[in-house]
Amino acid sequence: MIRADDEVRVRPRAMDVLALLASRPGEVVTRDDFAQEVWAPAVVTDNSLNRCIAELRRALDDTSSDPGYIETIPRRGYRLMREPEYPEAAASDDARTLLPDVPSVRSIAMLPLRVLGEGDVELLAEGLLHEVLTSLALLGELQVISATSVYRYRDTVRTAGQIAVELGVHWLLQGAIQKADSRIRVNLQLVDARRDRNSWARVYEQPIDMDHLFGIQAEIAGDVAASLRARIGPEARKSIESVPTRSREAYEAYVQGRTLWNSRADHGLRRAEELFRRAVAIDPEFAEAWCGLADALGMLYDYGYESNRAVVTKAESALNRALELKPDLVDALASRGALLSGIRQYQASIQALRRAIERSPGLPLAHNWLSWTSALIGDACQAEASGIRAAELDPFSIEGQSNRALGHLARGDFTAARRVAAHTLVLQPDFNTAALYQAIAAWNLDEFEEVISLLEGQSVNWAGAGAEAVLALARLRLGQHAVAERLAVTIAESGYRFEAGLVRMAMDQPQETRRLWSALDDLDYFPLMSLHYGWFEDIFDRGQGTVDVDRLWVLARRVVAG
Repeated sequence: MIRADDEVRVRPRAMDVLALLASRPGEVVTRDDFAQEVWAPAVVTDNSLNRCIAELRRALDDTSSDPGYIETIPRRGYRLMREPEYPEAAASDDARTLLPDVPSVRSIAMLPLRVLGEGDVELLAEGLLHEVLTSLALLGELQVISATSVYRYRDTVRTAGQIAVELGVHWLLQGAIQKADSRIRVNLQLVDARRDRNSWARVYEQPIDMDHLFGIQAEIAGDVAASLRARIGPEARKSIESVPTRSREAYEAYVQGRTLWNSRADHGLRRAEELFRRAVAIDPEFAEAWCGLADALGMLYDYGYESNRAVVTKAESALNRALELKPDLVDALASRGALLSGIRQYQASIQALRRAIERSPGLPLAHNWLSWTSALIGDACQAEASGIRAAELDPFSIEGQSNRALGHLARGDFTAARRVAAHTLVLQPDFNTAALYQAIAAWNLDEFEEVISLLEGQSVNWAGAGAEAVLALARLRLGQHAVAERLAVTIAESGYRFEAGLVRMAMDQPQETRRLWSALDDLDYFPLMSLHYGWFEDIFDRGQGTVDVDRLWVLARRVVAG
C-alpha cells in the first residue's frame, strides 16, 4: 500500500484485512465478517485479527487511542475512517495489471487434471473440469475462473502461487485422474495458493459409467462449496446433481464441441456444429448438446461467418428443443439472450441475460453478452461493468477482454481501452476486433500512426467497413488524402453508406455525405456505437446545418427499440 507517497509493505493476511476494511469505508466490519471473509475455512481466535490490526496501525503510523485510519468499535469490530485512493494500474502487457491486486478470499480456479497411466480418459478429464466449474459458477458467493482461462495451465511448470497471481484467485483445485480397471479415480487437492498450503486432499473413485461420473462432479462441487462456506440452494443443487446424458460417446462429442466453440473461429465453430449434431443424434434427450448446437449456429451468424438468416431459425429450433428437455437449463437462458441480441431484439435479450446471471452469477457467457448488448443500446455503464466482470471470471478469454475494452471505449476511457485491447492482442495477435478497439482508442488519443499500423489490411466482419473507415480517417489526419480517397471509394462500392459518409464528411464533402446517409434505412453495430459514444464527434460537428444527423438518431432509436 502507499502512504504519503511511500510504499509500505505488510504481510498478506494483514493486507487481506485491510482490503476488507477498504471495501466498506466508514462501515463497521465485525469480527465475524473478518472470520468469514479472511480466514474461512480455517477457524482462528481473536488474537489473529488483533495482530493484523496492530501491524496495519504500525504501517499507517496510527494508534488505537487517537485513530486517524482504523477505529476500534468496542465488542463489535473495526471501521476504516477514510476513503482509500486507488492508483491507476500502469500500462503493461502482463495480465496481472488487469486483475485485482488482492483477490477475493472466495475466488477459485480448477486446473486441468493430469492424466495418469493408460486409458482413454482425456475427454472425461476435460468434461469433469467443465462440469465442476459450471456447478461452482452457480454459487453467487464464489468467484470462479472459467475453463477457457485455465486450459493454458495444462502441463504447466508454474507454482500454485504464480498461477494464483496470474488468475487473480485465492484458491486452486488441482489433481489427477486415472483409469483403474473399470473404475475412475480422481485425486484432488484444495490449495490456499496465496500461502502455498493444502487445505485438504481427497480421492474420488467410482465405476466408469455416466451416472457415477456426474456423481463425482457433484461430490467435488459440494466439498469445495462446504470448504469455502458457500451455500448451495435448492435450484443450484438440482442442477449440480442432474445427469445430462448416459451416453459416454455423446458426452465426449459434446466436450470436444465446447472446446472448439470457444475458439470463436470460423472453422472451429463449423466443426463444433458437427460435433454437437453428432451428440444429439446419439442421445436426442441431451439438452446441453442441443444448447451447444444453438450456440454454434448463432455465433456463426453473429460473427458474420454465415449471412443466411436460415441459420438463425435452425439455432432457435435447437434452443427450443434444449428448453423443452430442461426448462431450467441456465446455459440455455444465456444462449437465448445471445441469440436475441444477434437478431436485434435487444431489450428481450437483456432480460434473458439478467435472468441467466441471477441463476448463475459466475457465467462468463452471460456477462459477455450483457456487456456487448448494453454497448449496442447505449448503456455505457452496464457495458463497462459487465465487461469488467466477464474479464474477471475469464481473464485469458479474448472475448471477455475485448468486451472490457469496448466498455471502456463506451465510457470514454480511451487510455484504459487502449491498454486492455493491446493486452487482448497479446493473447491472440490475429483477433482483429481487439485491433479495431485499440485503433478507435488511439484515434481519440491522436495516435494516428498507431491506427494505421493496427488497421492496414484489416477487415472486421461484424463492424462492416468500420475498420476501413477508421483507417481512412487516420490517413486524412496525416495528410494522406489520395490514399483516403481510394479507401472512401472502396467503402462506398462495398455498400457501407454510413462509413463512406463518415469519411466524406471528414474530407469536407457534406453534400456527398448527405447523399449517402439519406439512403440509409438501417444501422448496424459500428454506426450504432459511433453515434452513441461520440468517437467521431468532431467529424459529425462539421455537418451541422448541412447533413441531417437527427435522421440517424431516429434510425438508431428504432433499431434499439427492436
